[in-house]
Amino acid sequence: MNKIWLFIIAFCFVYAIATNNLDSLIDNILDVPQESLQLLLKVGGLIVIYNGIFNIAIASGIIDRIGKLFRKLSYLLFPSVPKSSKIHDYVCSNITANLLGLGIASTPIALKTIKEMKKINNDSPKASREMITLIVLNYTCFTIFPLTVISIREKYNSLLGVKIWLSLIIITFTVSVISLIINAIIARMNKWNT
Repeated sequence: MNKIWLFIIAFCFVYAIATNNLDSLIDNILDVPQESLQLLLKVGGLIVIYNGIFNIAIASGIIDRIGKLFRKLSYLLFPSVPKSSKIHDYVCSNITANLLGLGIASTPIALKTIKEMKKINNDSPKASREMITLIVLNYTCFTIFPLTVISIREKYNSLLGVKIWLSLIIITFTVSVISLIINAIIARMNKWNT
């Protein structure tokens, strides 16, 4: 990876010299720390607020009530996990966080779930089928309220902003379903091969 970064940096300098844009390149390099800090404050503030709202929803029991709606889906996606396991609670919370567009809040929940799954697999270093399914579910994150994406687009004065809401729902749903189907097909193929 270091070689790739070194190549990209060297290419940028050579291209800047060849096109007589070295001053522009240096100015942009010097602006990066300030722009990074501004982005961190804009996006970080949103993330803190949304995670706070999610934690309030957890403490009030709203997430548990919403999560119960996904219990059967959790049993379907993770059939080898005992129904009494708290893994299903974590999965339901993860799905709920993703539905609310709080993908960053769902990642710690996914990590807790993986820890619990490792215990079931006797701390095996190899990822189980359930772990892979959870990663696919968490990574594709079907969302109904893409709060983070819309907020970031609004912060940067996007022309479409909230208008992309319906398309984000359709895209995330489609990607999630297709990914879970592919995951199930690969899991079955691996079962047949063993």
